[in-house]
This record gives sequence, structure tokens and C-alpha cells, in this order.
Amino acid sequence: MSIEIVKSFFAEVSRSPELQEELKSVSSETRNQAIHDMAQIGVKHGFVFTVDELDASLQTAEAQREELSETELRAVAGGVISPIIFSLVPIFCSPA
Repeated sequence: MSIEIVKSFFAEVSRSPELQEELKSVSSETRNQAIHDMAQIGVKHGFVFTVDELDASLQTAEAQREELSETELRAVAGGVISPIIFSLVPIFCSPA
């Protein structure tokens, strides 16, 4: 049920420039910290889900992609998660 809330959160991200800017500011050192920060942003905006639910949703969306581009690989290696998150928003917003 809360994974549906994660999908709703990313649908809102796709519509809200303010929320997009807030997520772009996430530049944590590790993926786990970035996911934690993103979950806090979601809760702040009324989307209540756990870090584990967000992580599971992101892993599922990432698996649906064919492969990461060179730029995305460098972003992951450098601890920057925002470009990848925004590339996954269409996957969350597409009908199941």
C-alpha cells in the first residue's frame, strides 16, 4: 500500500517545480542517506512512506531501465543521486 504512496509522491514530483528543486538539493554522501533525505522530503509534503519502501520502489524502477548512461554511472559513483531520481520519475508515473 505505501509503495502506491511512493508512486503518488513521484507523480507529484513530476508536476511540482518546487518539489523538484527540493529533491535536487539532496546530495548526500551515500545512497542510503540520500534515500533517507528523500523520504523526509516526502513526509514533509504529506506522503508517508518508509525508507525501505522508497528504496524498494527505486530498485524496482532502476531494474526496469535497460542500463545507466555513462553520465548516470558517474553520478552514482560520485554520490549524486538527483539525476538518477529524475530520470526514474517517468517510470513511477506510467500506468502499471
